[in-house]
Amino acid sequence: MPAESLVLGDRIEIRPGDRVPADAVVRVGTSTVDTAPITGESVPVEVAVGARLDAGTINLAGRLEAEVTAVGGATTLGRVIALMRQAESAKPPVTRLLEKYAGSYLLLVLLVAGCVLLFTGSVTSMMAVLVASCPCALVLAAPATAVASLAVAARHGILVKGTAFLEELAEVDTVILDKTGTVTVGHLTLIGRQPAPGVDEAELAAVAATLGAASSHPVSRAMTSGSDQRWAISKVEEVGGLGVRGEINGAVAVLGRHAFLVDHAQHVPPPPAHDGPVVGAALGGRFLGWLLLSDEPRPEAAAALADLRTLGLGRQILLTGDRRVVADAMAKRLGIDTVDAEVLPQQKLDRVLTETRAGRRPLVVGDGINDALALKAGAVGIAMGAQGTDVALASADVVLMTSNLKRL
Repeated sequence: MPAESLVLGDRIEIRPGDRVPADAVVRVGTSTVDTAPITGESVPVEVAVGARLDAGTINLAGRLEAEVTAVGGATTLGRVIALMRQAESAKPPVTRLLEKYAGSYLLLVLLVAGCVLLFTGSVTSMMAVLVASCPCALVLAAPATAVASLAVAARHGILVKGTAFLEELAEVDTVILDKTGTVTVGHLTLIGRQPAPGVDEAELAAVAATLGAASSHPVSRAMTSGSDQRWAISKVEEVGGLGVRGEINGAVAVLGRHAFLVDHAQHVPPPPAHDGPVVGAALGGRFLGWLLLSDEPRPEAAAALADLRTLGLGRQILLTGDRRVVADAMAKRLGIDTVDAEVLPQQKLDRVLTETRAGRRPLVVGDGINDALALKAGAVGIAMGAQGTDVALASADVVLMTSNLKRL
């Protein structure tokens, strides 16, 4: 049935891979939900009975039954779209401004030409006024320059939606960047292992990779890059919110959180301090060690931001819905001084408008639904087109067709 036919109180089934069609509350089941399109949170969220679901998020693992609590414009996504229309007026529309003055200028020229005809009776004199008042060089130069600029940008994989935005780019003095999927790769990566005393790191990597390959959870899947070795595994079972369990050569193997490991292994130490997910592994009741995950910055991100500072864009702000500790760590790695974390789409819009009211001209870069309002409100909005959401691409003034920040 179409999503627009849903009404409050309807029970909906949300299967693995489904996008949540309306704001709802979980009534049956547990699962993992990707909330990045709405909140920007890079790590999927575990949900159980009573948890709130936002329209536009994606169910990754288990089957859920949920009760619809908001539909259409009343949903979180609907409010984002409504606010996006309001944000349209928050950006100075240079094109409309030019058209406004062009209309006044045209009226003035016609009045002068009419007066000349009236007082002289000479059609030739009237035509002379019209020809002389036409700024031919300016009229011809502007389109030619614009076409050349758009062509060069297109060759570099940059789609510019209007020439007015090129003029705005000359005035920007601030860069506001989203984190997840913009300055980071947008998915979890295995960045380190801490084997337990007496455990070979290769064994830890092989057990984690074997269990990770048998799981559909994005945290578990990130383990597959840690080792090319795969062991035969049977009786694989996903335990919602905790981890994955299976049998390797008759021994129980587990991969998951600390609470899950203490039920399957002895002498499990507390997880190490880390600003990303930490996963442990055990085999046959023996704790093997910890694996550290992170949403890593794009390889070119630090250099691209340094280049922008060289070009005069020294004021750089990281604006993200992710956790404060994660955002601060990422900003430090990239040399960004100002961080606003744990913000919702409306708060992102407010932050951009605050910069505008302070007399600054913000360049906003993002890729998700949660960035759409900010992209609209900025002096220029740039979307990461390769993996950006449709809403972000529609909201942006410029689209980078490849996810390479060097294009900025």
